[in-house]
Amino acid sequence: MWGDGKDALPVVALLVAGWYIANAGAAFYTKAVFREVVGNFNIDPTFADRLLLCLCVTTVQLAVTGVAGKVQNAMCGSAAACPWRYLRNMYHEDRKTAYHLALVAGCNAVGTATTNIGYIYGSVSLVQVLKSMEPAMTYLCDVLILGSPHDPTALMGVGLVIAGACYASFNDTSFNAMSVSAALTSNVVLPVRNIIIKKVFGSGAPAPPVLPSPQVSPSVKESPGDNRKPNGFAMFALISSMGAVLTAVTCAALMTTTVMQPIPQQSTFLAASGYAAYNSFSFMVLGHMSPVLHALLNVFKRAFTIVVNIQLTNTPPTMEFLIGLCISIIGLTIYVKAKKKSPITTKDVMRGLVFVLVSLVLADLVTGGKRTKTVAQYIPVVRSPKLGHKYVPFDAWGACDGRVEQLSCERTVVAKSAGALQQGDDMSGVCAAVLAGAGAADEGEAQLVNGDVGVCLQIGDVVGVVVGADGVGVAAGDAQSVAAQVGTDAEVVPRIVMAMNVVYRPPSPKHDLKRSKDTNLGNFVWSYGAARVIDPYTTKIVQASACGKGSEVQALVIASANALYLRKPELVVGHIQGYISHVRNCAAPSAVFGIGIQAEFKDEEWLKTAGLPDKQHKLMELLESRMEGKAIGVRGQVTEQALLNSGITKSSPLGCPSLTIARDPNLAATMARRWRATREKLEAGKRIRLVLTLPALHTPEMKERFAPVLKVFPTLYEQHDTRFVLQTPQDRAWTKKYTQIDQNHVLTFNDTDSWTKYMEGVDLVFSTRIHGTMAAIGGGAPAFVVPTDFRIQELVDAMRIPYLPMEEAVKPFSSLQETMSRVVRDYGVFEKNRRSKIAEYKSILAGMGARLHPQLETVLQAPLEIPPPDLPS
Repeated sequence: MWGDGKDALPVVALLVAGWYIANAGAAFYTKAVFREVVGNFNIDPTFADRLLLCLCVTTVQLAVTGVAGKVQNAMCGSAAACPWRYLRNMYHEDRKTAYHLALVAGCNAVGTATTNIGYIYGSVSLVQVLKSMEPAMTYLCDVLILGSPHDPTALMGVGLVIAGACYASFNDTSFNAMSVSAALTSNVVLPVRNIIIKKVFGSGAPAPPVLPSPQVSPSVKESPGDNRKPNGFAMFALISSMGAVLTAVTCAALMTTTVMQPIPQQSTFLAASGYAAYNSFSFMVLGHMSPVLHALLNVFKRAFTIVVNIQLTNTPPTMEFLIGLCISIIGLTIYVKAKKKSPITTKDVMRGLVFVLVSLVLADLVTGGKRTKTVAQYIPVVRSPKLGHKYVPFDAWGACDGRVEQLSCERTVVAKSAGALQQGDDMSGVCAAVLAGAGAADEGEAQLVNGDVGVCLQIGDVVGVVVGADGVGVAAGDAQSVAAQVGTDAEVVPRIVMAMNVVYRPPSPKHDLKRSKDTNLGNFVWSYGAARVIDPYTTKIVQASACGKGSEVQALVIASANALYLRKPELVVGHIQGYISHVRNCAAPSAVFGIGIQAEFKDEEWLKTAGLPDKQHKLMELLESRMEGKAIGVRGQVTEQALLNSGITKSSPLGCPSLTIARDPNLAATMARRWRATREKLEAGKRIRLVLTLPALHTPEMKERFAPVLKVFPTLYEQHDTRFVLQTPQDRAWTKKYTQIDQNHVLTFNDTDSWTKYMEGVDLVFSTRIHGTMAAIGGGAPAFVVPTDFRIQELVDAMRIPYLPMEEAVKPFSSLQETMSRVVRDYGVFEKNRRSKIAEYKSILAGMGARLHPQLETVLQAPLEIPPPDLPS
């Protein structure tokens, strides 16, 4: 059986292990490529977009296989059959056979491409179960085309394969027409390929006679392997190379009408290498054993691929899926035995059943158990939700009346509708269970930082916890059953754990008191934006101090502001060293939100060539090593240039993360309408509700230059219903210099939610602080900022927010409406830029396995409303 005797058993075992692991890895990384690229689209990609992506990945897979065959052929020496010379000679001497070989290559390319289309539309487990029907199609082709005798036992096996595949597929949450159609197309095309090979080249027959050599130049010396028919992997590599040419030409044609999205190079290479490796291993294994045993191992290989990908994607299967898989494996075993005229034993059936459970354990070992707590959760029957199950919408931040700072979901079912589930409004049972489980059941106990619920349902930007008839949240293992109940297009999203150096916590007496002691309340605005851009339902956010050996952290975000001091790096050396420690301890995919340089206007020319100091450069180098794409979100092009001057290329000018605070799909249109309403009030001589913020003036030169603006503020206070919003202790000292300013009109905010909420009711914000401006914009208020330093100007340019240039601000004051007329603003550009930045955050998060906040997804998908130009005065 083993070909080389029992001494070859260890070698065969290693080859089989390599075969199984390579196949599972190829499927996983192929799906990973599709998931990442499709996730980077701002809107749902079209069929043409997906087809182009699939064909490009297919081309790489086939090309790498061809190269692998060439390398293997070279290693075998000059006496080995050379596939490419064989093809050349066959083209000259037996063109009909050459055309048949081209047809085989085309079928192989189409079969591989349609399998990939199945992956892009559905899960690996769904496609692999459907692919288990391939032997059934081979049997039908064998009987109908080649006229092979009908075998009732083989037919029974075929029937079980189809029944099991159908039963498992219809219970898969990713079941959809495109995925099923693509997988079934592959099931037809690949057997046709096999039939052509069998009919034209023979199966198991000796190699055809050596073809006579074509007339060649005497100087060309051919090796003995020039005309011999290549066998095994060499032949497969040949048809893969020919297929790669076909798919590459098709890709080039599609690119004339469809824009190709960048594909992740590492995952694509791993997918292609896995594809080539598992085919190579398959032929090597076949060389050491009988075709019957090889066919049986091929059956179990598919089951192994399914369970490994279940582990890697953390998607627990339903019991229906496992039953269907077992039925298909039994059917495949019967089919293989019948075709090879080998008797079926009870042991064969038992082996098939046991293999599913054994594969679960092996898959857990292969994946290292990274994404799951235990394999045991996959074995019990997943109970179906009973009538009376509901979903209760909740806010992940400050859940359970503020007693749980963040309540995240172990599994989130993303669907287009709630299906049979009804919406409820009672979270009391869920909260009681969460708090009791954390030992915080008494009302007087402290808040719980991170709470867990089992399954949530997301419909659009609304997320609710799924509860049973008893009012308690269902377990994570129920996710697939919930998904089956709400629709076949539902997706089960596992939760990840992300660490952040700064986590903005929801309002509470404890956190508000802590924030009130900060010397700059504007810090809470950018840290709020950084935390709230992330989906809090599918991401458990912890402090970066939680990183370390044995940590469950899977991603890291460094949220920062003035961390890059180029002239005086000693001022931030402690912060930078802390960031370096976080990155080293977490050892996970990383990103940066909002980092920038501290600079004055006089530094403009110097900054064009300035680079990062050593420590800051070391931090950026370390971060770059933890990311694939551009995941260092910097304030603007000035900071980006400083990084480029130091050789750091993975940065993108995103501005401040506070740009994402507002969830109004057409924020610019709202701001434009309110701007016009304010101007009309002023032109009618009415008082408006005005908010002023005071500048940060660090040098005597800045104070002298900005003095004309500050002199206007008392006048504006008297002319309108004015409030001062303070950010630093120095701001209050300034207001106290003017006796006419009522201190009840001087406001401070210790949480960003109340700050932005207040701004919803004001008519205009005249700001000299960037984060005071962003809090106003977060509330949809018409606002503009006067850039007092190069740092603010950089942020203004990156975010396209309205601003009054310094040279305009210091001109003699006439009226507020005249000042408004000098503000530089373009709300249409602002809205397009805002959505572009949100899409970049989405891409960065996807690169770490995380998701964008559902409300921001709604912003990206909403129709774009371009505000009309201002009416003439």
